[in-house]
Amino acid sequence: MNNHQSQKYGKFFASDKDGRNVVIEWHIANIVAPELAQFKKEVSDLASQVTAVSEAQFLKHFPDAISSGGFLKSCEDLLAQGADQVDWMAVEQKLQETIKQFYLADLSKFGQEIINRLIGDLYFFALVREQATSQLLGFVMSSITPALAKGNIKLINLIICPQAQNQGLEKLLLGSLIRVLPEVKRVFTMVRPTHQIALKVLETCGFVEDKNPIQDPHHPIDTRYLVVLECKVDQSGVLQKSSERLFQ
Repeated sequence: MNNHQSQKYGKFFASDKDGRNVVIEWHIANIVAPELAQFKKEVSDLASQVTAVSEAQFLKHFPDAISSGGFLKSCEDLLAQGADQVDWMAVEQKLQETIKQFYLADLSKFGQEIINRLIGDLYFFALVREQATSQLLGFVMSSITPALAKGNIKLINLIICPQAQNQGLEKLLLGSLIRVLPEVKRVFTMVRPTHQIALKVLETCGFVEDKNPIQDPHHPIDTRYLVVLECKVDQSGVLQKSSERLFQ
């Protein structure tokens, strides 16, 4: 990837559908970079609030997924008496706490073995802010791993705060990704089957379902509980058009 890009940080300016001026601040870094830790800290409130809602909704429909691990594992006790007896507000609160802890976690506590397994990954992450007030409106986080073919990038998170949705900010963030990393040919991601808002948004961005996903041995995909989507950049003009709306 052009030696992982000579430039590691930059800004783009654009406007949303209402004409509001926004700024996108992007970084490229590895998993131990302080810039990534600072980014995760800044987005932790938004990420935990939005993700907790969708994860709780997913558990209502797939309570058996509690055993699949990850954030859901923290709610195991709350579902111990069966789905009919669950305090779903408590579940959402627990998920929010767990997700925020993950974003704020000190990576060194994960152990050197895990760090060594991920140190070759490269991360592209970006914030979008209202230019006039610097208010955080959303973010994107993605990774490139040597375990996958060149040109593939995994979309880890694409989150917009509720009051800023439906303004095209998702497309601008993804547009910044391919603008900074033009060698990316395929963007893929995983979404809960119950998260209809995310599925619809990604569809408008040019994503389609990948029914035969490539498995990354370091980040296995549980297709029982996730829909895998992909966007082949050269087959979709949506992200290209979005990248052209950005200026420096």
